[in-house]
Amino acid sequence: MAGGAPFTALQILFVNLVMDGPPTMSLGLDPVGEYAMQRPPRSPRERIMNGSRLARILLSSAVMAAGTLAVLTWTPAPAAATMGFVTFVFFQTFNLFNVRHDTRGAFHREMFANRWVLIATTAVVLLLVVLVQWNPVHGLLATTDLTAMQWAVCALTGSVVLALGELVKLVSRGVGGRSQDVPAPGDRWPVPNVEAVR
Repeated sequence: MAGGAPFTALQILFVNLVMDGPPTMSLGLDPVGEYAMQRPPRSPRERIMNGSRLARILLSSAVMAAGTLAVLTWTPAPAAATMGFVTFVFFQTFNLFNVRHDTRGAFHREMFANRWVLIATTAVVLLLVVLVQWNPVHGLLATTDLTAMQWAVCALTGSVVLALGELVKLVSRGVGGRSQDVPAPGDRWPVPNVEAVR
C-alpha cells in the first residue's frame, strides 16, 4: 500500500454496502418515543435538513476525516492502511448512536429498545475482525493483522465522534439536560384537539 491510495476501491465499496448499510437501515426500526404523542406537531415550514442538523453532519464528517487521516499519517507501514480502514469503520459505527436522536444522549434507557441496531453493529465489528485478522482475505481487501494495542487505538479514535456528539447534545439541551422528547417537570405539552380537527 505504500505510495498508493490509502483505501482500495473494494474497501470503500465494502464499507458503504456492508459495514454502513445494514446498521443504517436498522435505525428505521427504532421505537416511537414515550412522549411522541404529547409533542406539538412540527411546523410544515420546517426543513428536514435544517441548519442545526447540517452543522452536526459537517462537524462529525470533519472529525471522522481528521481522525482517519491522523491514523493514516502517524501509523508506520504496513499497518497504516489497515488501521485507517478500521478507524473509519469504527467512526461509522459509533456515529450510528449519535444520529438516533437530535438531542437525547445515546446512553438512554431506550438505548437497547431496538435490538436490530445492536445486532447490526455487533455483526459489523465481528465481520471487521474477521476481515483484518483472517489471513485468507488479506489479499482481497489489502489488509494486514493488527495487534490488540492497534485495535484499541482505532476504537478509541473512532469513539471521539460519539463523545463529541454527546457534548453537542448536552449543550443543545441546555444546563438542565432535558431532551426535547421529555416535557419539563410540572409541564405538559398541549395535546391536539382531535374533535376540532375533524
